[in-house]
Amino acid sequence: MSDAFAATLRQAWMRALVRWPDIGLDEGEYLSYARGNDQVATPAGLEDLVLALACLRQDSAALRHFERDVISGIGPAIARIEVRPDAVDEVKQQLRTRLFTGPDAKIAGYRGSGPLAAWVNVSAIRTALNLRRADRRAERHTTGADLDDPLADLVLAVDTLDVELELLKARFREAFSGAVRAACRDLGDRDRALLKMQLLDGHGIDVIARLYDVHRSTAARWMHRAREALQHGARARLQAKLSLDTREAKMVERLLHTQLSVSFSGLADEPVTG
Repeated sequence: MSDAFAATLRQAWMRALVRWPDIGLDEGEYLSYARGNDQVATPAGLEDLVLALACLRQDSAALRHFERDVISGIGPAIARIEVRPDAVDEVKQQLRTRLFTGPDAKIAGYRGSGPLAAWVNVSAIRTALNLRRADRRAERHTTGADLDDPLADLVLAVDTLDVELELLKARFREAFSGAVRAACRDLGDRDRALLKMQLLDGHGIDVIARLYDVHRSTAARWMHRAREALQHGARARLQAKLSLDTREAKMVERLLHTQLSVSFSGLADEPVTG
């Protein structure tokens, strides 16, 4: 660990103590835990990592702060997903269980690469989508209805963490939704399967490579091409449907790129590289 990163960690530790002075965590344990994250973590993320580690250690004060500062804010993240009225409480309970229970507690996967609240919101979105998928499977079993593509739902639901892009997405939401859904339908069987394994099931490149019995570089190349096909298909449909000026066209292009980038990097256990 470089001296510069060690200093960054200590600064993050001190800021965290100001925010959460009552958590029971040893500084040495935090420094040891965070030392391997120098290539991925941001200064703000390293601060949040203090809370995440304390929660992983089941510190009662940290869990209270997490409930107040993080769990309480997931409602807006899943508000754009059509779920039943009691879904928010169910999502919160499932998140608590997944994040903090057992030897595979998912909070251990947080590495400080972005705000902890945004990282948890991604999990909340996935959980809400899983609930809706379960509800719709039950509906399909009962009615035989042909339901919408959950892959498109997931791409559309993820926050870009960019206010301007979120406003653009809200403005063109119906057209954007239709374009992504049409592009999903036009993908080949393997491309759709690959994207669903990564986005919906959370599988990384190594897992996908084993499932297809190919080298990881081959799986990464396939995934990259599938992602490009989805992006290009959606972009072509948006350009055909909307009358956009040059700036708006560039913003739509940026939205598509950012939306897919956030979806892939935030929802898979290992991001795709070109």
